[in-house]
Amino acid sequence: MTVPVAIHALGAARIRIPTRICHAGSLRGRGVGLTGSPLGLDAARVSAGSAVRARSPRQPPADAEFGCAVAWIALLSGLGGYGAFLLVLRRQGAAAVGTWLYLSPPATMIWTWLMFGDRIGWLELLGLMITAAGVALAISRAARRRR
Repeated sequence: MTVPVAIHALGAARIRIPTRICHAGSLRGRGVGLTGSPLGLDAARVSAGSAVRARSPRQPPADAEFGCAVAWIALLSGLGGYGAFLLVLRRQGAAAVGTWLYLSPPATMIWTWLMFGDRIGWLELLGLMITAAGVALAISRAARRRR
């Protein structure tokens, strides 16, 4: 298997595996056909991927750095992020998922500071504190209402 093919397969797994996990729990025994099923998503992925490869002569770089970047996105962002999304959805509900998503920009800001040394100013820190306080307030109120 060549590196571009392996990278394509790993990127496709980022979408296919969580979708199959989700559908296995929610569609079990319902006789779902081609549309809306993991099989339908696979068919769409294969046809779209084939069309892109046929029109574009470009190939991804065949080096370890690019492979690590794709693995990082597929595993951490794809499976980890989607898994956390499903866990919060199951345990706390859709409103909590929407509330927790407000922390994505502050988390990205901290991540870029840690990885790339981006400067974080006082205005960004103020925004982070306001957002975190709002999320904490909303989640704690929702938790009290559930009891």
